[in-house]
Amino acid sequence: MKSLLTNICVLALSLYLSGCASLKQFSNQKKIQSEIKSSDIFGKHFAGLVVYDPATEEYLVEQNADKHFIPASTTKLLTFYAAISTIGDTLIGLKYEYSGDSILIQGTGDPTFLHPKFDKQPVLEFLQNVPDSLMIVLTNGEVNHRYGSGWAWDDYQYNFQAELSSFPVHGNYVSISVSDTGVFVQPSVFKDLVEINGIHHRRRSELYNYFVVSSEK
Repeated sequence: MKSLLTNICVLALSLYLSGCASLKQFSNQKKIQSEIKSSDIFGKHFAGLVVYDPATEEYLVEQNADKHFIPASTTKLLTFYAAISTIGDTLIGLKYEYSGDSILIQGTGDPTFLHPKFDKQPVLEFLQNVPDSLMIVLTNGEVNHRYGSGWAWDDYQYNFQAELSSFPVHGNYVSISVSDTGVFVQPSVFKDLVEINGIHHRRRSELYNYFVVSSEK
């Protein structure tokens, strides 16, 4: 009988403690859900949050966990946050080495070189002040494919899928606009490779720098 009572007490205590843990977890989840809904940012947008404890194999917090989100967009947010937290506001834009009366230069994949959205161009300033001749080393083993892993091949003509290279120039894309005054092409070196047509969209040849744009503004 004593053994039975002991087992019953232990069981009751276990249930009580697990109940306290469940209540605490439930309280924390309700608090987080309330804060998300009242947030000036998350409360006005479709947002979700899942916190999983791999040690206990339990979901600690679930907010819109069963709703569908676009993985690429949420991944980009994490990538952006990781980048600005670790890289800062400066990239290594160029590697160079003196060789006799020449300088060997090699790109590092810095996408800001001659990019219209970046006013500061330290790499350009460096190259403009080099008194010796320049030799560009185009082979870089770090770039083994034209696009990022997982990208759809038929998105090649859009600026969000510019081709990869070790020395990007102008973000590796061409900006074309049509107005009453004519066609504006940047970089201008590609102007003679632009055909104006009556089609209602713009397209680029996949393997050549040849562009066809609509005559409509």
